[in-house]
Amino acid sequence: AEVQRQVHERFGEIIVYHEDQVDALAQLSRSTRRKLNCAIRMPALLTHDLWRIWSTIDAGALKALCLDAVDFRYISAEDDLFLAGEPSSEALYIADGQHLYTQTPSTSMVDEEVSNNVLGDTWVCEAALWSMWITVGSMTAVTRGKVFSIRAADVWRLVKDSPSVLRMTQTYAHNFHKRLTMALPPLEDYPTDMYTPRSIADLLSSKVEIELVTSSRKKMNRSSCMDAAQEQALIRELEEGKCCVQVDKFDRLVRTVLLAVLVLVRSDGRRLVELGRLEAGVVTPGCKLPGTKRRRGEAPALAIRRLLHEDLFDLAPRVCMADVRSETQQTTSSKYGCQTVYHKAVQEATFEAALDFCDAFKVTDLLDTGAEGVLRNAVKFQDVLLVKNGLGVQVFYGWLTRDEFNIVRLREEDFKASLKAALEKFSSAGVSLGETEGSFAGVVNMCLV
Repeated sequence: AEVQRQVHERFGEIIVYHEDQVDALAQLSRSTRRKLNCAIRMPALLTHDLWRIWSTIDAGALKALCLDAVDFRYISAEDDLFLAGEPSSEALYIADGQHLYTQTPSTSMVDEEVSNNVLGDTWVCEAALWSMWITVGSMTAVTRGKVFSIRAADVWRLVKDSPSVLRMTQTYAHNFHKRLTMALPPLEDYPTDMYTPRSIADLLSSKVEIELVTSSRKKMNRSSCMDAAQEQALIRELEEGKCCVQVDKFDRLVRTVLLAVLVLVRSDGRRLVELGRLEAGVVTPGCKLPGTKRRRGEAPALAIRRLLHEDLFDLAPRVCMADVRSETQQTTSSKYGCQTVYHKAVQEATFEAALDFCDAFKVTDLLDTGAEGVLRNAVKFQDVLLVKNGLGVQVFYGWLTRDEFNIVRLREEDFKASLKAALEKFSSAGVSLGETEGSFAGVVNMCLV
């Protein structure tokens, strides 16, 4: 019955031919047909960050990829794009249509059957390009759609013949494979056929990204372009490993900063917040959550562990990790003349220790005299710590409620002067820190039991 139904339905469908079945295309000149093939395939490739970078460095290599490694086809409802447990040698770009991706315990690390809807503008099985990949799930078309496939063997044959993109692609493949193999609980979920990096920023090398920056200055047809001083500032930051650079879908440079942030909450609901820093006898106030910039190829969970080991060593044994969430923030940077995207991995955690809350340090009248009265005397900095981080810088931490943290962040400029004065007062008390990284002293009644 199922066979008869499917045959009946497909005889009633509009027939869609593959390119090789259209006789009219064979009548076109070779150059015209190549242009047509590129026009069809290029938009699909340019949805992926790596191929966009190819287009910036060597447009000819991307054109060759379109012609030699990419296939295009229409699929009908109930067509299987791939089945679980089969070797895969191509990545797929689903341009449109609706599809169903299913995992079962027999071939995937799940406890029961799991299904997810997959819509257009989605890359699938990218791991097949950079590893010996066996599918862990199945994908079936729910509606008619367009699918592009990129053959791994042809990609690598082309890469070996294209010195301009060879080293960059090798670096990307190596780091992709490394991240794929590191995607294991409890740090990350097991990888699936849907696995793609949230950002490719740290999958490349600083040398490649510096080349992107310099090449962008040579292209005069960009809608906007950084000046020479901004270019040099961005290159210095890339050399120091403080950021990464990508190219967006509009062919513009995007500065990317990868961060790992710790939300450490204790039993009364207060969270650990950095209040300021003491360097060379000078206090610089600032209210933010503990965090660190991620290194290239470093998993978010490993960055958090490094933060605890280097900056909060004495607190680390009492920290219990919970969930991780991702946040993205985008701004325009006048310093670098381009968009900046902050990718934050936010680690939730609890602090498992009893604290004596008496003699809490309460900062009063932090806002100016014209501020709303409801905000006055509303912020308590309990159990303030002075901690020496991994760079030898002394950092003030306190415990704030969520509302207090939001108040200070919202009116940070109004708080800075009074907060600086308060921190200077307590730092002048002559608190002595140990020599090891992460050692701390209680500025105000910090008692761990």
